[in-house]
Amino acid sequence: MLRDLIATIKTLRGRIRDYRPYFDAGRPEAKTRVSLIDPLLRALEWDVGNPGLVEIEPVVAQGRADYAFMRGVGEPLLLLEAKRLSDTQAHHGQLATYVVGENLCRGGGMLRECRRSAARRDAIPKGIVGRRNWHSIGR
Repeated sequence: MLRDLIATIKTLRGRIRDYRPYFDAGRPEAKTRVSLIDPLLRALEWDVGNPGLVEIEPVVAQGRADYAFMRGVGEPLLLLEAKRLSDTQAHHGQLATYVVGENLCRGGGMLRECRRSAARRDAIPKGIVGRRNWHSIGR
């Protein structure tokens, strides 16, 4: 699996390098998802075609996320939000709002910090989601 993952990451880096303008035209989030995120998730052995494992564009309490990784029917474990490659603005607040709305924050201090972040909509606490953007893969 690790060799396949490394090969996939190399392929995706080349794809970003060679087709960067493509990923910002038209429907950029959809292009990023289909051409970059889905192949990476498959390399990580997530079956994006199985709604029992991964729901695409699920309706969440505060909007619509791009992916929900499921722990059971109707029970999201993790949410993932896609953005265009050139989008360097942080969208942690949007995701934090989804996480709080779906009650995915667990545990005392982390739950309070998650709710504060969602209220501020400017940052998400470390440990809930990574701070790296998808466009950093191509660097």
